[in-house]
Amino acid sequence: MDGESCILRLVGVCHRAKNMLMQQPQTDSRMSVRPHFGIWVLFTKCTIALLIMFSPAASSSQVGSCWLQVARNGRCRGLLEMGITKEACCATRSGIFTGWTPHPNITSSKLFYWDVIAGGAPDCEPCKTTCENVDCEYGKECRIRNNMPKCVCPSCRKEEHIEGNVCGIDVKTYHSKCSLVRHNCRRKQNIQVDYKGRCRTSCDQVNCDEGKRCVLDQNGLPHCIHCSDSCRTPHGTRRMLCGADGVTYPSSCHLFKATCERGRSVMLGYKGACIVGATCSTITCQSLEKCLTHPVTARPQCVTCDMPCSGTVYGNRVICGSDGQTYSNWCVLREAACQSGVVIETLHSGPCGHESGDEDTVSSESLPEETSDERMPSLPNHSQVVMAVMWARRH
Repeated sequence: MDGESCILRLVGVCHRAKNMLMQQPQTDSRMSVRPHFGIWVLFTKCTIALLIMFSPAASSSQVGSCWLQVARNGRCRGLLEMGITKEACCATRSGIFTGWTPHPNITSSKLFYWDVIAGGAPDCEPCKTTCENVDCEYGKECRIRNNMPKCVCPSCRKEEHIEGNVCGIDVKTYHSKCSLVRHNCRRKQNIQVDYKGRCRTSCDQVNCDEGKRCVLDQNGLPHCIHCSDSCRTPHGTRRMLCGADGVTYPSSCHLFKATCERGRSVMLGYKGACIVGATCSTITCQSLEKCLTHPVTARPQCVTCDMPCSGTVYGNRVICGSDGQTYSNWCVLREAACQSGVVIETLHSGPCGHESGDEDTVSSESLPEETSDERMPSLPNHSQVVMAVMWARRH
């Protein structure tokens, strides 16, 4: 039996039930006899069945329109496709905001009215109403908001703030580890915890986790890094490096290990074994490098000078140079050294004449809880940390 014949037969049954109810005998002018209970049940079932069958949202094969999202006002926005069933719309579009409306053909004028004036299409049916099978992007979790699933950044409980501040590798202090995770989620970044407590300007008050040591970067700021316990000594002299301290290291691993042990970056002088009495005229630097002379030891040091200091890569980390001059960041210091031909080292973080000691380097922007989803430009990353610190973090 096809669908049309089934509907006609059901209508006929309902019609006969209605006639039977109308033909019940009257025995009293003041009160009618209660109809037979079975007839009432039959009539009620017929009525419900017909209502369901003719309901616009009932048919799984009914075509309508698929929309990109369900707005906060409950209307659908962003037309994706017309003439599509709800099942097909929701199956092909996995977004949690996808919606469907029972409007198969939408004129351009109606679409304009809905989009510009009405705030979206009416009769909007969301594809998802629960967090079941909702895959949120990294760092976010699904929560029900206004009866709709939504991927949001995790919220921080009060007890999580009690755990105390943490310093990120971006040298900014955060309320707690949860605040840092939330910051990463909102800014789409991957800033890791450097050490517990507020960010410091020296290693004196930095307590690193077990297995890590505090090392100062080129800005004179502390970082907790993993250090290599041992290095394999390579055969031959091909990998030898001469440190700016005048010591020959068998490999880069040995140079980085020395950095960890001293707590301060050991800069590379030049490739190969150290030469007694070497000067810039007796060594050969690599391409794009320039030879600088140390003002105290007179040792040569090959430095990459072709580095643009514009942009936000090096940030605004004011430092004091060994020449007694204050520089806006390490790149500007290196630029001045390249122009003078003399090595300039970082004396300490902060301006000259102002010993930084153990002051906190806290950004006021990072302390309050963020309340906006505004996407900010990327913060300075690990490229502002010297190569030794970068290598040690990766190993």
